[in-house]
Parts: sequence; C-alpha cells; structure tokens
Amino acid sequence: MIGLFVSKGSNEGTCFLLKSSEGRYVLGSDKSLSLHLPDPGISSHHAEVYFENDKWWIKDLDSTNGTFVGGLPISRPTEIIPRDKIVIGKVEMQVVERKDGNEVPRKKKNSETLTVPFDPHASILGTSKTTEGMIEFINKVAPLDCTILLEGETGTGKEIVARAIHTLSPRCSKRFVPINCGAIPDNLIESELFGHEKGAFTGADKRHIGHFEDANGGTLFLDEIGDLPLSAQTKLLRVLESKQIRRLGGEHELSVNVRVLAASHKSLSDLAESGDFRKDLLHRLKVIHFKIPSLKERKQDIPVLAKHFINVLSIDMGKKPYTISPEALDCLSQYAWPGNIRELKNVIEAAIVNAPSSIIQVADLQLTEKHVDSPTGRQSGNDSFLSIEEFEKEKISAHIRQAIAKAGGNKKKAAELLGISRAAFYEKIKKYGIE
Repeated sequence: MIGLFVSKGSNEGTCFLLKSSEGRYVLGSDKSLSLHLPDPGISSHHAEVYFENDKWWIKDLDSTNGTFVGGLPISRPTEIIPRDKIVIGKVEMQVVERKDGNEVPRKKKNSETLTVPFDPHASILGTSKTTEGMIEFINKVAPLDCTILLEGETGTGKEIVARAIHTLSPRCSKRFVPINCGAIPDNLIESELFGHEKGAFTGADKRHIGHFEDANGGTLFLDEIGDLPLSAQTKLLRVLESKQIRRLGGEHELSVNVRVLAASHKSLSDLAESGDFRKDLLHRLKVIHFKIPSLKERKQDIPVLAKHFINVLSIDMGKKPYTISPEALDCLSQYAWPGNIRELKNVIEAAIVNAPSSIIQVADLQLTEKHVDSPTGRQSGNDSFLSIEEFEKEKISAHIRQAIAKAGGNKKKAAELLGISRAAFYEKIKKYGIE
C-alpha cells in the first residue's frame, strides 16, 4: 500500500491511501472520482495510478497541463516509489509508503528527518535526542484516536507536530483542519466551530458549515485553545463528550466523528487555577499531554535546520543555493532563539535577501546581541556584565571554535591558523572546555 500525500494546493494535508488489490485509481477534478482534486489546472480525468508487476505506476490521461514526476513531464507510464514528488495543476503530492491500513512509516536510523512527506518548510528535522524523543512520541500516539494537548512556546512548531500526528494516523485520508482560536472574535467563535443556520442572527443570510463538520472523519487542530472564551469552552466540552454538535439556530443534533488536537503557548493548568480555563475541559483535552521543546533545548539541531531553510528559501526566491560560513553557523548556535524555529527561519530569509554574496556571513544575520548566550550560560546585555576573566574566556573560546570550523575540524590546521603550537592549542582547548 502507498499513500499520495497532498503537500500543496487543494486538499492540502490529505493523504489518499492506495491499495494494490483495488486496481486503478484516477486523479482529476471530476467530483465522482475517489481521488478528487478541485483545481482549475487539473483535467476532469487527469492521470491514472495503478499497481502492475509488483510496482506502482502513474500515467497521464492526455491532460491539458500534463503530469510531472520528479520535476519532469511524463509521456508514458512511469514508475513511482516512496518520496517521489508528483505535480498536476497546482497540486503537489508526495508518495509515502504504507505497509497496511494501520501501520505508520517509522523514522529511519540516523536519519535527520521524519520519514513522512511534509511541506519542505515544515519538516521535523534534527538529530538531537530531544528531537528523536519528539518523533518517537508522534509515531506512538498517531495510530491512537484520543485527544492530545500540545504545549510549548510560540514558534516551536505545534501545528507541524499536530499535522504529523494526523498524517500518520488512520484518519490521514480525511481533512486536517487547523484553526487559531485566538484569531476569531468572541462573538463568532461558536459559529466558526459549530456552524449556523440561515437567519440564526443578523447577517446570517445562508447556512454556514462549522469547522467540526468540515473536519468530519478527520482531525481538527485547535491552536491557542487557551484564548477560547469560557462560554465556548462549555459547549466544546459537551461536543467532545457527546460527539454531537448543533448549529446556531438549528433544531437538531448532528453527529460528528472528529479527532481533536489542541495546543497552547500558555500553561492551561495555570489558566485553570486562575479560573480562566475550565478544569473539566482541561482534563478532557489532556488525555495525552506533550510539551514541544524550545529551540534552545535542541541546539544540536540548529545547523541542520539552518542549512535546510537556506536550501529551501534560496530556491523559493529563485536564487542559486546559498551556503553559510562556519562562523555564522557558530553564531546561530550561540543565539538563544526566543522566537524559536519561526525566528530562525525569518533570520535565514532576511540573511539571504541581505547577503552581498551567496555565502551567509555573521554580519548578514542581524541577530539581537542581548539574546546571544555566553559560555557561562548568562546572556550578554546591560542586565549582566562579564568580568575580565569571563570576557577573555568567551572571546578566546569563540575564536578557537571559529578556527576549528575553518580548518574543517582538523586540529593541526586550526593550531596553524592561530599561530600556536599543537601543544599550546590542546592546552587552551582543555583550559576553556572546548570539545
């Protein structure tokens, strides 16, 4: 069994499961198709995917705009394998292997990324123990059908984790519907969640389908749920317990089959203690609880993430692939990242725009000095002042690290760059605790 994961375009986030025993599948804009993709650039019967001679194949059905595999147009049946990228119209899909209806793809040993197709801006990347633990958590809870509460700082990737859980779950062929509870006005939140009937209130000139109905069969991601008004919390609790909704102005209960994943950058336990969040709703959401680590807690991943964003963003901007100097990479690793991965991506994007060459240097990063960590664990800035001894240790350590990076890890060459003997070099490494 394979899946076609829609990473961009209409039905984004959907994973179509294809079974070798069920013959042929047709992709197209025709609503009668099981692989329906509503896109104006897609023909009614655009392409066919089928299993033959123990292989999966895709064939273009004389479509108007063509079918592309791996960036190239196909003119005859073409074999497709996991990780292949398929583009039809403005829809991008990736092939993912599924061994059966319940088993999920696993992380390959020593891999830098989860073996799940995501938008390249949203991949879960890293080699640190912290990231491995996060990936293990995702693989463990994805097949379950229970509610999960994700907590973590802004910019840590809570929605990305939620999307990964959905993609690896039995619900992956249905919709993943993300909403930000804090971005919806209080007087509209119930209508947005549960929908309304025509005439339910002034301005309700037609029936509106809410997010719960929209996500029926799939996953509803309630981001920043701590911002949900208490009145809406009460109704949400009832829906979670009864699995039924009633549109505003409606007379009948409607059954919904939705998995709810919730997230907050605030501590819901603290909000519950202060009376700003219902304790019974907290207990209902907290069937499984996970704290997304901050980027500061997974600094080993910064080089992997930085290089990933450099590759993706330089291509997005129509530039040739950029690189980053060892000194700039070291600078990124020493930064505290209060805005987490989102801030790292923004810094890389600005650096690509501002860099005078295709090599990103320290000066191109424009980092805030007060958030640069010192070797003593304190942050530099007006609120803490380094002693001469601490200042010397910080500057010399940084200079030695830069020499090692420039020498490609060769200690002998690093000593030569610094103009000191190998014995003196190793003495300073030991003195300043440089690994």
